[in-house]
Amino acid sequence: MSYPAQIKTLQQVTRCQVMKLLDWNDQQYANFQFESGYSYLKFWIGDDVWGFSELPLTASFWAWWRNHWHKRDMDFINEAKPMSIAERRRSYSNIHNAETISFSPQKNIMEDAYAKMIYKITHEEEVK
Repeated sequence: MSYPAQIKTLQQVTRCQVMKLLDWNDQQYANFQFESGYSYLKFWIGDDVWGFSELPLTASFWAWWRNHWHKRDMDFINEAKPMSIAERRRSYSNIHNAETISFSPQKNIMEDAYAKMIYKITHEEEVK
């Protein structure tokens, strides 16, 4: 099994463990992850309309987001077992709170979004 396949499998196992601990289904988990990603961008980017409109359109941003999400999920699993479901859900929300995340996408992710924006702008000019 390739390394990317191993990582994907580990992330799926972790996701299943988290869903079981929270008593969530796939849709609840996916919605929370997606909404948290947008909350993170809104908090991190602020009023940068370009960044907020372009970064979520890149696969590299979401891959980066899922990788960091997985790390926080693993921390959550280690802490959550003795908690009640209500405590787990509160803790999980806190762990993924956009305002507590102190890291940002790497340069290559920003460059990917920037390249897509430049492509759009230049091709819009050609259409006019």
